[in-house]
Amino acid sequence: MRHWKWLMAPALMVFLTMAVSISCGDDDDDDDDDAGDDDVDDDADDDSDDDADDDAGEFSFGSSAFNDGDRMPDEYACGQAKGGNGVSPPLEWSNPPEGTVAWAITMFDPEADDFGHWGIANIPVGTMSLEEAISPGGVLPEGAFEVMNDFGNEEYDGPCPPEDDGDHTYEITIWALGDQLPATPPDEKAGWCIHALYSQLIMVAIVYAVITVTYSR
Repeated sequence: MRHWKWLMAPALMVFLTMAVSISCGDDDDDDDDDAGDDDVDDDADDDSDDDADDDAGEFSFGSSAFNDGDRMPDEYACGQAKGGNGVSPPLEWSNPPEGTVAWAITMFDPEADDFGHWGIANIPVGTMSLEEAISPGGVLPEGAFEVMNDFGNEEYDGPCPPEDDGDHTYEITIWALGDQLPATPPDEKAGWCIHALYSQLIMVAIVYAVITVTYSR
C-alpha cells in the first residue's frame, strides 16, 4: 500500500495535512456518536463523501517500485547485479499546486552529512512521472537538466553506504517550483552542484513532498 507525506515549503511556514492512501482515523468522532440517531448516520456518510473528494485533489508523490519506508530495491542501488550505482527508480505524482511552473527532484542521504545522490530540475509542469532508468543514460524531459552529485557525476547514483554500516535512510523529494531555474547558478559561471541546487529550491519551491527508503550492504 503506497504511503505519501508532504509539507509546505519553509518559506510559507505552514504545515498541511499528511496525504496517505489509507484511513487516518477520520472516523473516530463518528464512532462516538449515538448509533441509533439516523440523522447522525446521514451526516457521517456526507462527511465521508466530502473527505473522499478532498483526498482526490491532494498533491501526492510515490513510486510503483516501492512504498514510503521500504528498502530500496537493489536495481536502484549499488547492490544491483550489473555493477555501478543502479538506475533511477520510476516516480509519479499528481495534482500540481496552484502556481507550479516546473518540478525538481533531489535525493540525499542525511545520515552521511546530506550526501547528494541525484538532482534534476526544470521538469516541465505537465510531466507527471519519470520512467525507470531515465538516469543515467536515459532521455530527460525537454528542458530538464541534471546537476552534479556528490559522486562528481551529473546523473543518478543510487544508495551505496559503506559495507556493514547498517541501514541508511534516503530522502527522495519532489519540489513544485514557482519559477524555473537558470541554466547556471546565480553569480556563478560553472553549472549547478546538488547543494547549490538545494539552496535555490528552498527559495523558489511552493510545496515539496518526500518519500524515504532505506538501504544497507
